[in-house]
Amino acid sequence: MMATDHRLAIAKGRASAKDAAFAKAAQAKGYSMTTLAAALGVHKSALSRWRSGDREVPSAIREKVHTLIGWPANRWPKLGE
Repeated sequence: MMATDHRLAIAKGRASAKDAAFAKAAQAKGYSMTTLAAALGVHKSALSRWRSGDREVPSAIREKVHTLIGWPANRWPKLGE
């Protein structure tokens, strides 16, 4: 099994410049995008689509992300209901 530090380093290397702040906030709380998606109860591809602005982010997800990693609920590309 891969060590947590190694997984976080891999996740950090994959982050694009536009969502580096989001990834940094997640990593500061010990999450990779995969583990954050699991904590939210969604597939990691859904989290990726929300971060890229391809889909609207439900308010319940925005609030849960704020609780888990402190990311502001109004700082998403597309806000949903």
